[in-house]
Amino acid sequence: MADGTIKIGMELDGSGLGAQADAAGKDAAGKAGASFSEVESKGTSAFAAVAKAGVAAFAAVGSAALAFGGMALSAYSNYEQLSGGVAKLYGSGQTLIAYAQEQGRAVSEVRDEYNRLNPAVALMSQNASKAWQTAGMSANQYMEQATSFSAALINSLGGDTVKAAEQTDVAMRAMSDNVNTFGSNMQDVQNAFQGFAKQNYSMLDSLKLGYGGTKAEMQRLIDDANAYAAANGRAADLSIDSFSDIVTAIELVQEKQGIAGTTAREGATTIEGAINEVKGAWENLVAGIGSPDADMTGLINDLMTALGDVATNVAPAVQRIGKGIVEALPGALSGIQEKLAPVLSEALAGAWNAASAVFS
Repeated sequence: MADGTIKIGMELDGSGLGAQADAAGKDAAGKAGASFSEVESKGTSAFAAVAKAGVAAFAAVGSAALAFGGMALSAYSNYEQLSGGVAKLYGSGQTLIAYAQEQGRAVSEVRDEYNRLNPAVALMSQNASKAWQTAGMSANQYMEQATSFSAALINSLGGDTVKAAEQTDVAMRAMSDNVNTFGSNMQDVQNAFQGFAKQNYSMLDSLKLGYGGTKAEMQRLIDDANAYAAANGRAADLSIDSFSDIVTAIELVQEKQGIAGTTAREGATTIEGAINEVKGAWENLVAGIGSPDADMTGLINDLMTALGDVATNVAPAVQRIGKGIVEALPGALSGIQEKLAPVLSEALAGAWNAASAVFS
């Protein structure tokens, strides 16, 4: 009986253990399967998220590239149109690129030949390319403003386009120096010059040089310019009847008043001036990206030079600000302490009295 009982008990125990093991195995397998499914699901979701983020990033980069490409195309399109206007006013009417296409040669091959045939256009292009430094503007801005009165300059000089190109640069620098000195509106100053080209002097006072907006006041300005030139051993026969002479007279008066060259000086010595340089150099670089004729190395060097001016001008300012804060901080803290001490004393006394009343 005992052996049977034990035997039966062991068999029952054995079958029970087997059943339990089988059940445990099935349960573990089920859990493992569920875990693997969960990992797979999460892995798939994570991969999908990463893929989605990658697509979004790629799309963002692509959009930025397209936007920049659009900027370059627009800037070059403006440059092409403006340089075409310069070519018509100052030269044969053909741009360098058009001339190269007509000759069936590369731009680099015909550049020198074109410049010999169109010296005034070459000079205008040269002056426009460095306007970021001399006038605080891009080549496009330079040409756009210059061509607004170039025809009058050429006419006043009897068709001498090279001299007109030289005087155009004088006018552009004079306008920029005036705006940077007095904070004037460039459009007003440009309108004034366009008026002078038509013998309209009503906006002379917008230059803020101390002359009213009348013909008599313009004559006084020219007389002062002649006197200043004579005193410095220069030609002194400027006439109100010549727009070119008016441009020279304004430059001389601004030289006398210490205004001439302000833009170039500020670009090298002030933060705002250097930032304007960067803007002009950057716009030139963007336009150059779309041009088959651009000197990219030169454009990049111009931008680096402008950025160098910014760094040079910003660093001392940052040092001065930091030094000022360090020097002012102890005094400021002392002043705060003096103001707060009585208040804190009263507050602490009140708190102490309140606490004493509670625990007494």
